[in-house]
Amino acid sequence: DCTVTCGSSEFQCHRAVLAEASAVWRIALESSFREGSDAKLSIDDAEPGVVEAVLKYAYGCEFDFDDAIAALGLAHRYEM
Repeated sequence: DCTVTCGSSEFQCHRAVLAEASAVWRIALESSFREGSDAKLSIDDAEPGVVEAVLKYAYGCEFDFDDAIAALGLAHRYEM
């Protein structure tokens, strides 16, 4: 029921999953901010593969440690 975009890549996600994984995403998606009303999060300063790795982590899937260093910055930013 929401979309995460990164460059030209779009990832279909669930608000409840993202809200559980990140307090920052929860506030954005459950508020009257544009992200909440549009059900869309935009991450433009990362590679799509790194965003995908962070989203897989949010869903509880295996995390590829090859992406760990790159993903650490996003995980910190979004308080995951």
